[in-house]
Amino acid sequence: MFNKFQISKIHDYLWEIPQSFRNDMRVPARIYASRKIIEETEEEAIIQLINTTTMPGIVKYGLAMPDIHSGYGPPIGGVGAMLLPDGVISPGFVGYDENCGIRLLKSELEEDEIQSYLESLATKIQEIVPSGLGKGRRSKLSLEQIDRLLEGGAKHLVARGYGEKEDVENCESQGQIETADAKYVSDLAKRRGQDQVGTLGSGNHFIEIQKVTEIFDEEIAKVFWFV
Repeated sequence: MFNKFQISKIHDYLWEIPQSFRNDMRVPARIYASRKIIEETEEEAIIQLINTTTMPGIVKYGLAMPDIHSGYGPPIGGVGAMLLPDGVISPGFVGYDENCGIRLLKSELEEDEIQSYLESLATKIQEIVPSGLGKGRRSKLSLEQIDRLLEGGAKHLVARGYGEKEDVENCESQGQIETADAKYVSDLAKRRGQDQVGTLGSGNHFIEIQKVTEIFDEEIAKVFWFV
């Protein structure tokens, strides 16, 4: 793979495919990863990263993080900055679903308190959290409700009792883009999301239970209430 894509090493965890590799590349491609990760990365994801560097308006580099794998258009784990007015908007960077973010809930329980219940706990989570392709909510939102959600964001959900004010405070832009206008989203896209809002989704979306085994920065850990 290294020879095929002319990947050169900048340092142990940064690699570059030069702009000269392909005539249509506007900028070089860079990957933040160990050599082992790159060697195990599927070829299609590397091609998608190179394709990303051809996008109008892209600035400086087409980037890939260590979780790089093939997506739709850009690779998952891909990053690209676009300069207006020529730059394009590509939802492929984050996925064509409602959200591909991370949420963390801290439990007060210790590992030994739940160890014997892990299997039944996993079963219960699977039972009460809708997930999987086509497995939507029991009741669909109307298109009007979808519009209110698109424009109101997290604030709208919290106002309806689906969260706490602290959730909004800890979201970027308070969980709402003030200039959002639902009329620019097609009815087809809204209908696709009607029964997926409030579900876990599919693909690499998952819920997992983890434990903190080591703290490297106590001040940051305090922010997350780990100490």
